[in-house]
Amino acid sequence: RELHRRTPLTVITNFCPVVAELGGTPGIDLVSLGGAYFPAYDAFLGMRTVDGVASLHADLLIASTTAITRGQCYHQSQETVAVKRALMAACERSVLVVDHTKFTRRGLYRLAPLTEFDLVVVDDGVGAADLEAMRSAGVEVQVV
Repeated sequence: RELHRRTPLTVITNFCPVVAELGGTPGIDLVSLGGAYFPAYDAFLGMRTVDGVASLHADLLIASTTAITRGQCYHQSQETVAVKRALMAACERSVLVVDHTKFTRRGLYRLAPLTEFDLVVVDDGVGAADLEAMRSAGVEVQVV
């Protein structure tokens, strides 16, 4: 919601709530990635989405993940993983934003190690052991 204050800005997304929030906002050039619609995620995913990402280049990716286990990010959907990997490759800088609950969840498909992100933003509920493990691995962490 704060992006309204950062115009002019180009936003690229496959997530329908972002399209609904930013669509028609003066100063925001909104690029929506198509593909197969997945109601469970309210997003477009799959090969067509990955192909759409591959044709673009962006400065910054702000991403999330379902689970973090032993320094690795996971999702329950292989289609989500494919799109997020493509987005990471298409962007100059990648920021992962997660809360403390992600460190207790599990996922099936590995997205990437935390070290692949330029910055990991976490809430103050993340345990000291998890913070130390990330920092020891060379992950830049910001607690908010």
